[in-house]
Amino acid sequence: MKSKTIASTLFVVMAALSISACSSDNQRGGKRGGSGGKPPAEAFEACASKSEGQSCTVSSSRGEMSGTCKAPPKGEGELACVPAGKRPK
Repeated sequence: MKSKTIASTLFVVMAALSISACSSDNQRGGKRGGSGGKPPAEAFEACASKSEGQSCTVSSSRGEMSGTCKAPPKGEGELACVPAGKRPK
């Protein structure tokens, strides 16, 4: 009986930790170690009339950022302004 109680308690604790870890990943954009997710609308607007590889500038609440217009990794979708040294996600 005591071993069933311990096993049940461990199961509940492990389930709670798993749910907590998944929840924190979703709040950070779904990927560990980065903001992840889709670039802001300003990044797409900055490259709307440009070709891949052209320089771009984005103004947002975080300030002004210069970068390069890049396509998503699989080449499907709109170009976005990506800061120097960063890769599109």
